Amino acid sequence: MFQSRYKKILSVSREKYSKSRKSVELKINKSLEDIEILEKQWEKKKADFDQKKKDEKAKKHMEMLEKQAAARKEKE
Repeated sequence: MFQSRYKKILSVSREKYSKSRKSVELKINKSLEDIEILEKQWEKKKADFDQKKKDEKAKKHMEMLEKQAAARKEKE
């Protein structure tokens, strides 16, 4: 009697308090997908930042060349 009662308690406890393996795997896979999406967004932001930095550097270089050209014309 006690054994059957104990088995019933265990089965109810497992059903009530434990999650199925499939739900845990789905949650882990979703987390991994979310991390992958965040990594892609970060890589895109990093590439955009690098491009912006290169553009600013090129713009400063062009401004410097224009100033030098203007200074040469004034000397002449």
